[in-house]
Amino acid sequence: MGPEKTASEHHKYLIIGAGFGGLGVAINLLEDRDADFVIIERAPDVGGCWQANRYPGVCCDIPSVLYSFSFAPNPDWSHTYSSGAEIQRYLADLTDRYGIRPHVRFNTRMLSSVWDDDAKRWTVQTSAGLFTADVLITAHGALSAPKKPNIPGFETFKGRLFHSAEWPADAELKGKRVAIVGTGASAIQIIPQIQPVVDTLTVYQRNAPYVIPRGDRKMSAWRRNVFRKVPAVQKTLRAFRFGRLDLNAVAFMGNEWAYQRGLSLAKGHLNDQVSNLKTRETLTPKYRLGCKRVLLSDEYYPALEAPNATLVNQRAATITETGIVDATGTFREADIILLCTGFDVAEHPVPKSIIGRSGETLADHMRGGCGAYLGMTVPDFPNLFLMITGPHTGLGHNSILYLLEAQLKYLKGALAAYRESDGVMEVRREAAVAFSEEMQASLEGTVWGTGCTSFYLDIDGKNIGIWPGTARSYWTRMKDFDAAPFRFSG
Repeated sequence: MGPEKTASEHHKYLIIGAGFGGLGVAINLLEDRDADFVIIERAPDVGGCWQANRYPGVCCDIPSVLYSFSFAPNPDWSHTYSSGAEIQRYLADLTDRYGIRPHVRFNTRMLSSVWDDDAKRWTVQTSAGLFTADVLITAHGALSAPKKPNIPGFETFKGRLFHSAEWPADAELKGKRVAIVGTGASAIQIIPQIQPVVDTLTVYQRNAPYVIPRGDRKMSAWRRNVFRKVPAVQKTLRAFRFGRLDLNAVAFMGNEWAYQRGLSLAKGHLNDQVSNLKTRETLTPKYRLGCKRVLLSDEYYPALEAPNATLVNQRAATITETGIVDATGTFREADIILLCTGFDVAEHPVPKSIIGRSGETLADHMRGGCGAYLGMTVPDFPNLFLMITGPHTGLGHNSILYLLEAQLKYLKGALAAYRESDGVMEVRREAAVAFSEEMQASLEGTVWGTGCTSFYLDIDGKNIGIWPGTARSYWTRMKDFDAAPFRFSG
């Protein structure tokens, strides 16, 4: 664990978050022999969302071979889809391998970051004291602020109530009446794990998700041995799996033939696994495939058809002392209420706490329509870089780590230009506005622009989350740093 410091200290770079993004930036800096940086991390260890989320069944919905840095492959994944704990161990090992841990201030929460235009640096107030930095890099992660629905009666419930991302170590579900609010990615992983042990399981669904087969299997010892001894084999498999997943973007970008193939896969999976026609109808989504996140599971549908499971196709309207009243007025008892309601992407607290030259917060700036150039740099926020947290840096079909590595490559070029300027680097407003307008135009005619409610949208209903193309096209866009859209001043 890195030392806990409370005194004011200055660093050339301050990184927020020790997940994939923050650790990737740290590795970049160490490789460039620019080691004057600090990472502030609110948790007691590295890993980001993979450190925080510890619910039963937590795992990745991207194949293991793609869910690691290309420069640090892991030949020892135990399954084709990795568990959360295994990914967290991978990141912890990476931290130690590159010697990053001494740079991390654990159990340290960022409270505010304010640009000081006179000193030409960022002033960062944290729970462990004051930091200043020439460059601020935020890698806090989009899925790191649990979203809790505004359901009347929260405070009256006499049982246990918690969010999936805040799973208590002493949670005991055996023999309990459990109510789950939400049917997103965490819910479909948790439900098959707890259904066999609980007394009753009641699932409150507002919108049915699209679910496709997962096909997870254990990695054999001989395969892991081949990956270890002949890295080119794993590298080839990685390229193949990446290419297959990237083709899915074609279905979401307006190709009707590809779209129908994907839709048939999802419908066939539902029909194969759900025998009750009424339940099947309830589980049929009412929006276009891909408009919301597509989920993977081979166990979710069968768990919902178990005798002790009840699927309620209504929102949870009120919480009482002993259970939940749905939107039709029907009451059902519960000992435990589990919120699988996702994360607050649009209203994340970190952008609300970053204040630029004009006194405007980063969150308010994003609402103004100016956005961030290439999803990474923001006018009026000098020497600030966003890692996989900026507009249009999300994916709905492939590994987000591919986009992260593209950003890391771009950041190398940007920081090289910054070092040469030895001062202040800021993107021009017209470049950020043009990029934002380009992205909105590109979303037209795609499935992501068909109007469903998803975490890709900001609080005004504007889609600023998704990259409207293939992952490969993002890499192409980011491969060379161009200084023209920036102003440099001493």
